[in-house]
Amino acid sequence: MIPRPSVKMADLLNSDLRICVQDSGGPIAKSIRTILHQKEIIMKISRLMFRSVLLLLGLGCCCLLPLSHARGAAGASVPVPNIIQNGFSLWAKNRQASWAFDAWKIGGLMERDNKPDTLSRYFSRIDLALGAYKSYEVIETKRISQNSGVIYLSVNFDRAVMFGRFLMYQTDKDWVVQNMDFSPKPEAMMPWLAFEGDSYTQ
Repeated sequence: MIPRPSVKMADLLNSDLRICVQDSGGPIAKSIRTILHQKEIIMKISRLMFRSVLLLLGLGCCCLLPLSHARGAAGASVPVPNIIQNGFSLWAKNRQASWAFDAWKIGGLMERDNKPDTLSRYFSRIDLALGAYKSYEVIETKRISQNSGVIYLSVNFDRAVMFGRFLMYQTDKDWVVQNMDFSPKPEAMMPWLAFEGDSYTQ
């Protein structure tokens, strides 16, 4: 097999060919000059296209970096703030749900909302059915934005489990509870959990 000339060798051959064409005349020389000219144009266009592709790739990477950062922030977990832990500690110490709800409403929108008092009365009514508070478990945490997130957890009692959802917001000072809900049905707090209802009719 005849080895293919290298790039440098090809450049030398083209250079020699140009010299020969310049020294000669006639239609053949003109045709060769035309072919060489077209080749140079094609090479310039190829270089320009290659540079354009590199430029587009660079711009694409620059545009995707902020997007990936935003997605990472939204998908990351949010730590369990001290205000949540303090509320459950007060619940366990004083054996009354009202202590926890009083702690959870501090510093956020819940301070001027009657929802914490409503939830406190709700747990007082079902206290005999649930039994005493035992512990809580974090099921999942989701960051919504840089300063907000949702915490899903279960609250364990002697005879049953309740499920809670806390919408958290990070102020300049600390995390606060913006909203909260509780239910004995996990799918009510976590919509991705779906339980098919059984038919009790025979």
